[in-house]
Amino acid sequence: MIDELAHAGPEHLDPAFVAGYDRKQGYPDPAADLAAFEAHGLDGTSAVVDLGAGSGQFALPAARRFGHVTAVDVSPAMVSLIRERAAAAGLANLDCVRAGFLSYEHSGAPADGVYTRNALHQLPDFWKALALDRIALTLRPGGVLRLRDLIYDFRPDQAAGCSAAGWPTPPPTPPTGTPARITPSTSAPSSARSAGYWSRCWPRPASRS
Repeated sequence: MIDELAHAGPEHLDPAFVAGYDRKQGYPDPAADLAAFEAHGLDGTSAVVDLGAGSGQFALPAARRFGHVTAVDVSPAMVSLIRERAAAAGLANLDCVRAGFLSYEHSGAPADGVYTRNALHQLPDFWKALALDRIALTLRPGGVLRLRDLIYDFRPDQAAGCSAAGWPTPPPTPPTGTPARITPSTSAPSSARSAGYWSRCWPRPASRS
């Protein structure tokens, strides 16, 4: 198994980096993500897992909306910060776990929803596939994955031009036949959108065992 913390970056062990993490992220509004889960039937009885929870920008508001939230992050400093914020907010329904996509072991009933933002890209492609399979096994049949992340959105033969231009905005249109076209997020910072910033919900098929 790979070292997930090493791929996330050693800066996540630095208390000064963690203290400034919210400013780096740009204070994204979780309202659209919360609404997306609710549109798929999640409510005050639902259990949600936040993978790569960072400073808790989604996990904390989610704990006010859903029945139980598990905030998962590979950084011990991030986990400590979320615990402090949850305690200060009186959120007894928020648990914190130090783990990553490949090391998180879900316990209890399957989750109703899994959320992750700007974290999956830190894994090499092979391990991304394994991480997504593990997420599917974490979810109950019909549960929902809400994935937001950075991607490069161009054909291989366009790479040199895109690099020379400094990742143009908007990115080139993918070739015809690209599966599962994802809607771009207009709330992303412009620097992120230039490389492609996407969000989507995927309900887990009820037939998968």
